[in-house]
Amino acid sequence: MYAYADNNIVRIYDTSNKEVFAIDMPYGDPHFVAALPDGMYIVKTFTVGRTDPIQTFTIGKGNIAPLAAEQKEKAAGKK
Repeated sequence: MYAYADNNIVRIYDTSNKEVFAIDMPYGDPHFVAALPDGMYIVKTFTVGRTDPIQTFTIGKGNIAPLAAEQKEKAAGKK
């Protein structure tokens, strides 16, 4: 992450859009570790005073290939 002018908030959501982690990162220390189980997550960063995210991106943790295959089967109606 880059240095920023205001405090930033990071929120992490699982694939069902449930918030599973959040941190208010103080100015000058943009590092954190989130102890989450293997899976796919949506990360959104916010700045103080705004409700819309600055960034939104997807990350995967661990061996996500079986999870991706399972989600693909669910989408196709096989599960």
